Amino acid sequence: MLGSTSKEKEAVRAFIGQFLPEGAVGDVAYKKKVASKVLVLENVIRTPSFAKVNQRRRMRQAARVQQAGTKEIKTRKLNEIPKDAQKYSLYLPLHEQWWSYAKSVMKNKAAGRKRDELALQLDMTGSLVEVVRCRDPSMVGLRGIVVRDGKNAFTVITEENQLKTIIKRLCTISYTIGELQIICQSHAIRTKSSRS
Repeated sequence: MLGSTSKEKEAVRAFIGQFLPEGAVGDVAYKKKVASKVLVLENVIRTPSFAKVNQRRRMRQAARVQQAGTKEIKTRKLNEIPKDAQKYSLYLPLHEQWWSYAKSVMKNKAAGRKRDELALQLDMTGSLVEVVRCRDPSMVGLRGIVVRDGKNAFTVITEENQLKTIIKRLCTISYTIGELQIICQSHAIRTKSSRS
């Protein structure tokens, strides 16, 4: 209790005295264990170094962008396309952008890479695809613009303004890039999306 006033010393003695036996035994225990020791009675949370660390931690947490979990996505219906946005004509500009993107990627291909390999690595959102073969016969001939490219399925909008889901492992699709027509198993298309 270095640098303490006599009132502070008496308050500490009274507080600790509640837990010590009364009489001479308590006085001896107090002198041995407390009086000759330096007690740090400051609030660790209010020390400057702890405050800086805590402030840095709060800044890092505030800087993190919270990603919505699968449950939140389903409850808030974040993956659903509203009825008024389910129009084929709204996605034609997206298809035109995809077409120019795909042509530029194929034109500026890296040395030693094959065109078909590059074509499988393209992001398919915006491409115009047609189902050539499928285990479900009703899907054959389905043609539309890909509005969502997930891990296991494509969601396309057809010319009749209907959203359809193409399961990748069941179908063979066809799409064109310039004069190059690509026919492939849909599951061979590698996507970068983490959620489907």
